[in-house]
Amino acid sequence: MGGESLSRKVKKKRKSRAQERSHEPRLAGFGPLLPVAGVLTVIVLSICGLEWLRGQVLSNPKYNPEPKIQLEYLPGSEWVQQEGWLPRIQASIRLPDKPYMDDKLLEEVAQQVAATGWVRRVLQVERGMDGTIRVCCDYRRPIAMVLTNRGKYIPVDKDGVRLPEEYERVEADSGWMRILGVQTEPPPVGGSYEKFRGEKCDGAHAVRLAFLLFSQPETGDKITGIDVSNCSDIMLYTRDGGKFRWGSAIGCEVEEPEPAYKLRNLALTLRTSSPQACADLTVYRNGVLVHSGP
Repeated sequence: MGGESLSRKVKKKRKSRAQERSHEPRLAGFGPLLPVAGVLTVIVLSICGLEWLRGQVLSNPKYNPEPKIQLEYLPGSEWVQQEGWLPRIQASIRLPDKPYMDDKLLEEVAQQVAATGWVRRVLQVERGMDGTIRVCCDYRRPIAMVLTNRGKYIPVDKDGVRLPEEYERVEADSGWMRILGVQTEPPPVGGSYEKFRGEKCDGAHAVRLAFLLFSQPETGDKITGIDVSNCSDIMLYTRDGGKFRWGSAIGCEVEEPEPAYKLRNLALTLRTSSPQACADLTVYRNGVLVHSGP
C-alpha cells in the first residue's frame, strides 16, 4: 500500500505542473525579442524623421536654387568658345523639370546634353551649391559646310557626322571651307556620310579630303571650296581666287601622286606662287603644273 500511495502522489504532482504550464502566456517565448523590436522601432522612426527633415530643408529655396547649366571643355578644345559654338550648344539644351537636388537630375542633364548632336561624349557632370550644373564634354568640331542636294548648307565634323543647324547661304569669304556638288542625301543630325560610302563617292570622300586640308594650317585657312561634282576630277578653290585640280578622291587614285604629295605641293604653291594661281596637282610628285590662266 505504501508503494501505491507514492505513485498517486507523483502522478498528482505531474498533473498540477501541466496545469500550471497551460496557464502561462503563449507569447512568453518572445520576451527576449522585445528589446530588439524596440531598437528597430527607434531606427525606423529616426529614418522617417530624417527624411522628413531632408524634405523640409530641400523645399527651402536657399537649398533648392533654380538650376542653370555651364558647359565646359577640355584643354585644347578652346575652338568651341572662340568660334562661337558654345552659346549655341547651350541654347539647345532643355533642363529637366526636376528640383535641383533631385537624385536623377544630373543623369537627365547628361542625356539632354548628349542628345544635342554637338557632343561626342559627356565626360563629367557636377552639381554646385550655387545652382550651377557644370558639364564637361568632348565636342564635335565643324570642319566644313556641305551644300546639300536640297540647297542648304549643313556643318559636318571630321568623321562626316552631320551637326545641328542649316544655313541658306555660306559666302566664299565667310571663313568656312565649303563642299560643293554633293548629290548623296544628307544624313540626319548625328548621322554620318560614311554610312553612304560605297553608294556614291561624293559625300564621304569629300569630307575625308576636307579634313585632310583642314588639319594643315597652310591649307586649312586658304581653301574656300571643294567641288566634288566629278569625283574623279575634284577641284579646289582658294580664298584669293586660285584654282587647283586635286584629281581623284582619296583612295581612288590611278596613276596620280599619293595624297601626301598633293598636299605638300599644294601648300608649297600657295606659299610661293601668285594668290590667283591655277595649278594641276595630279601630274608630278615633286611639283605642280601651273597654268597661266583659269
